[in-house]
Amino acid sequence: MKKNDDEKFERDRRNLLDCLFGGIEEIDGLDAQQILQAAGVDYGSVRRMMYDKAAHSAASLRLSGKPVPADLQRALEAFRPPDAPPRNEDEARRQAHGVIADFLGKAEVPASLRFALSYRNRGELTGADVKLLDSMVKKLKEKLGRKE
Repeated sequence: MKKNDDEKFERDRRNLLDCLFGGIEEIDGLDAQQILQAAGVDYGSVRRMMYDKAAHSAASLRLSGKPVPADLQRALEAFRPPDAPPRNEDEARRQAHGVIADFLGKAEVPASLRFALSYRNRGELTGADVKLLDSMVKKLKEKLGRKE
């Protein structure tokens, strides 16, 4: 009798959670992160803790000569921290591109340089280009107070 009550309670609890958050298969990484954040849980530390536990379990299995189950391998992939060392050349290349993209994305190119670069390697300037450049030089000189 007690077992049936426990099963009913568990089923009702799961139904309530599914109504509130949707099924577990419907929750993506961003949703999970927001739910944890709303609960006051640091997503990064939970992710790191889960990865460390999965990595420890996988290492124990490997040391005992047993194969690592596919579910555990998927968990390792899912919780792998972004700062983990690369496992192969392709992963190292992807990490390097990510670091460079982050760095360059934060760098601001001055407007004058952006404008100058847009005319670089185009060959000859058209008449309209020359007029545009002359008018910009004139406006810049006026703005700086020069009458040359």
